Parts: sequence; C-alpha cells; structure tokens
Amino acid sequence: MTDHFRKLQNMYQGAAINQIFKSTLEVGDGSAAIILPLDVSFNHAFGSAHGAVYFKLLDDAAYFAAASLVEDRCIVTVSFSIQLIKAAASGVLSAEGHVVSNAGRILVAESQIVDDSDDLVAIGHGTFARSGQRLSDVEEYRL
Repeated sequence: MTDHFRKLQNMYQGAAINQIFKSTLEVGDGSAAIILPLDVSFNHAFGSAHGAVYFKLLDDAAYFAAASLVEDRCIVTVSFSIQLIKAAASGVLSAEGHVVSNAGRILVAESQIVDDSDDLVAIGHGTFARSGQRLSDVEEYRL
C-alpha cells in the first residue's frame, strides 16, 4: 500500500459521518472497496436500508477510487447517479469502485454494491473534479 492510499484511508476513517457508518475502506490504484455491516438504525419504515446508505457507499467507493489517482489535490463530486436494484435489510454490503476515465481535471468512476449473497444491490456513476484545495491542508490526510 502506498503512503497516499494509507492517508486516504485515514481521511475516510476520520470523517465524522463514519462514526455513524462503521465501514472500512481499502484503496488501490484507481480502485476502492468499502465494507459496511448493516444496522437496523439505517432502515426506513419499510424495513430495509434507506437509499441514503446506498448513495453513501456508491459515492465513497467511486470517490476514493478517483482520489487514489490524485496525490496533490482534493477532488469533489460534480455529479452522481445511482440505480437501486435490490433492497437490503441486514447483513453486510460490499461496495467497489473503479476509475473509467482520468482526463485532465475530470475523473469518471463507477461503483456497485453487492450483498452477502453476492447479489447486485445498486450501481453508481460519478464525475469528479480536481479542486483547488491541497490534500496536505486536510488534517486527517496528514496523519
């Protein structure tokens, strides 16, 4: 694992929202994988995980896949679309993201979520842009 990948993982774990979502992240070269054990507190009134959970996993997996290729600047999500395919109420969700285009200032990444049975749960497609903020200015990245 490169130092950049380790710093991205530290940044992810240090985010306040990940104190609620007890997920783990692994970053590779143009790829990222996230594991999230589902909790009933994530469920909507119909008894399965709220769409916000799927969005977070898809966006994070695609985002960190793209961020793995940018070592000096933070990136930002410009647009993101999701397709919800199957509801999940319990077990563990696994999200994987990979970069499909890295052209200039814009990166495009796709992600997907599968459940414990390896059934496809959701698909995401994101566009990310290099920002003006330096990664070295982010405290959790410097750790």
